[in-house]
Amino acid sequence: MATWYYKQDGATIGPISQEDIIDRIDKGTVTFITVVRDADETSGKQKWSYAYETPLASYFKTGDMPSLPEAGMPPIPQEPEPKPEPEPEPEVAGPEKKPRIYPLIIASFVVLFVIGLIIGAAFWYLTN
Repeated sequence: MATWYYKQDGATIGPISQEDIIDRIDKGTVTFITVVRDADETSGKQKWSYAYETPLASYFKTGDMPSLPEAGMPPIPQEPEPKPEPEPEPEVAGPEKKPRIYPLIIASFVVLFVIGLIIGAAFWYLTN
């Protein structure tokens, strides 16, 4: 015999035996649109379904089941699957810093100016 879970007022109830859920169907606690899940399901991920989509549908009285809208019932929100951890992004070296050209140019002019002063001073000294 199967065991079942069902949702009522946002709470998950179960596991309960098949006899207990049939008793709750007879009392009207579980209706044909109650969301249920077979606890013994072994086909991988356990899926929530409306009771009328499961083997429990045969336990409802024909008069208890109103005709379903042509568009069908809205989809059952399934419990979200855990999101996989994102892989860490490889460290990428940032853009290489370009050397600042302007300070080098200014330093070059200063050095040439000082050398020019030294040569000029030496020339003046030798000629006088």
